[in-house]
Amino acid sequence: VRARVLDGLSGYMGDETTSQIFFREGWFYSGDLGTFRADGRLALGGRVTDVVNVLGNKLATGPMERALQDQLGAEGVCMLSLPGPDGDDEVHVVIELRGQLTLPELEALAKGPLRAIPRLKFTVLPVLPRNAMGKVLRVKVRQLLEQGQGHR
Repeated sequence: VRARVLDGLSGYMGDETTSQIFFREGWFYSGDLGTFRADGRLALGGRVTDVVNVLGNKLATGPMERALQDQLGAEGVCMLSLPGPDGDDEVHVVIELRGQLTLPELEALAKGPLRAIPRLKFTVLPVLPRNAMGKVLRVKVRQLLEQGQGHR
């Protein structure tokens, strides 16, 4: 969903990075997924940032993240997709874990609950960036991955 920006609004005050993501070329990209129904009304279908594209299928990350967090005993899990070296999306599972995660545990995840997701990448961070309410800041996690931070 996007909306034409009026009156020169160009971003969030004091947050240039997020502004560049959501405000582009006179448009505000809300981060919502939407489709127009047959009657012409807009139906919202979730958040772009909470959805990964797997072979053209949009998958909600929330249920998968909660299941992985419970299975691993992790402090938090964040899933998102980023373009790989060839331009195709890769799904990244970013795990906030205080202890160690073994290779067999990761292989079990890749063969178990995540088996339908190709091009899977795992990253462990000591702490996931969060807002004051404790919600994971996906934009910040994306930036950390793009900067090559975390243990893969």
